[in-house]
Amino acid sequence: MVLTFFRGWRRKAGVITLVMACGLMGIWLRSLVCCDSLRFDCGVGRTASLTSANQSLGLVMQFSEDLNWIEGSLPTTRSLPAWESTPVTERGAFKDEAIDWDYRWRGFGRGRKLSFSGLVFWTDIQHHYWVLPCWSVAPPLTLLSAYLILWKPRKRVDKPD
Repeated sequence: MVLTFFRGWRRKAGVITLVMACGLMGIWLRSLVCCDSLRFDCGVGRTASLTSANQSLGLVMQFSEDLNWIEGSLPTTRSLPAWESTPVTERGAFKDEAIDWDYRWRGFGRGRKLSFSGLVFWTDIQHHYWVLPCWSVAPPLTLLSAYLILWKPRKRVDKPD
C-alpha cells in the first residue's frame, strides 16, 4: 500500500518539498532568538554569507576593491565555510541604520553599506544585502507539497481508434 502511494515523480517531489518547507520553518523559528550565518571565502577581500535573522533570510556579499591589487601576489588558499551563531539583539542583522536600502518592503530588501577595516591597510569594505522574509517561502512550499502529495493522479484514458 505505501509503496504504491509513492509511485511516480509527483508524490516523491511532494515529500522532498515538504522536508524543505519543514527545514525552512525551523530556520524561521530559530531566527527569532538566534542570528545564524554561514560564511564562504570567495578570494582575497571577498566573502559571501548566508544569514538568517529577524525572521528573514539574507545573502550578504562583502568585498574590498583595495585588496584586489595584491590578489595575484598572495597564495590562493580558500578557507572552509565558517558557521557563526549569535543571539538576536534589538537592532538585529538586517535592521542596521547604516545600511543604505535601495529597496525595502515588508521584509524584502536590497541594500548596501560601506565600512572601514584597519587590519592590514585602511580599506573600504562594501557590503551588499539581499533579504527575503521566511514567510514568503515556507507557506508556498507547504502548499506546493500538499498539492503534490494529496492530489490524485489522473487516470489515463485510452482513446478508441
